[in-house]
Amino acid sequence: MILVCNNIPKFKEGIEDAFVQRIVLFEFLNQFRGTDKQNPNLENEILEEPEEMEWLIYNGINAYKEMIQGNGDFKARIDEDETRKLLGKHINPIPYILNQLVSYSKEDTTMEEPIPTVELNNLIQYVAKIEGLAITKINDSEQINPHYLASQIRATFELDNKWTTKPQYVAQIEKSVNTYPQLYKKPQYNNWLEKMNNDT
Repeated sequence: MILVCNNIPKFKEGIEDAFVQRIVLFEFLNQFRGTDKQNPNLENEILEEPEEMEWLIYNGINAYKEMIQGNGDFKARIDEDETRKLLGKHINPIPYILNQLVSYSKEDTTMEEPIPTVELNNLIQYVAKIEGLAITKINDSEQINPHYLASQIRATFELDNKWTTKPQYVAQIEKSVNTYPQLYKKPQYNNWLEKMNNDT
């Protein structure tokens, strides 16, 4: 079965080992539709050019031969742990992005300046766009819903129990004040921030 989709399907009962062992994921990280890179005549151009069709058929047959010679396994298959990470990245992308950008531990970074809430919100959306990830819960202000993002932060860094003894921090997060308390920038944060600022 081949699925071509923008998002990974939802699984009510979780992802079983048997599924992870069989699935092969191919990420398409470039976005063309709705950008100046989009070619609305691409399909016709391919169909009208015999060389293009020959290339597609030739490479498709060769890929099939390689699969048969490899006992029916795709060369693109990765191990189960990597497959689970890739599934998690697309099923729930915000924790994946948060782990790239920020930390709850000072040991992971030397940068202790506060993290502006709007900046982090925009940066998560920017990273998601670059990496081909779908972010939901976008409000009318084109921001990730602050309460939803707060819950994702708590879940990502397992803050629920730790923060129950510090209700002032929970209140600050829920109200989405100017900065997030007790979150620290990882080195990648400023790298992504520079890219985002250069693109805007």
